[in-house]
Amino acid sequence: MRCAVVESGEVVNVILAEQPNDFGAIPCSDEVCIGWGYQAGEFVSPAAVVPPPPIPEIISDRQFFQELAIRQVITEDEALAAVATGTIPAAMLALIASLPTSEQFSAKMLIAGATTFYRAHPVASLIGDLYGWDSVQIDGLWRDAALL
Repeated sequence: MRCAVVESGEVVNVILAEQPNDFGAIPCSDEVCIGWGYQAGEFVSPAAVVPPPPIPEIISDRQFFQELAIRQVITEDEALAAVATGTIPAAMLALIASLPTSEQFSAKMLIAGATTFYRAHPVASLIGDLYGWDSVQIDGLWRDAALL
């Protein structure tokens, strides 16, 4: 028997079970149960799965740099300098230096001059690419920053 765990509309785990109740009372039909979630180490019914909050479209530069400092991607002093004077944190500058020369100035201008950061703007993906983050991690940054 296969039971598929679905989160946010995507199958995130498929469990092979000999009986429908190997993981509690997970009802399976046609050898596949769809819709069950996995939170805090337990399988939960679709009704109990709490969807993540929506991804904010925009965050302020203060929220952006403060959240980076909270995540220890940059220092608190770098976050303060970025908001106060537009100084790009050293670690971020080093990553920008890895871009093609023709793209470095634009990246610096965007990061140093922005007072707001839009999730849909290419700079969000650029920052994610620089740090090796996928879109889920970038979304998490925006969600967490919006709470500050």
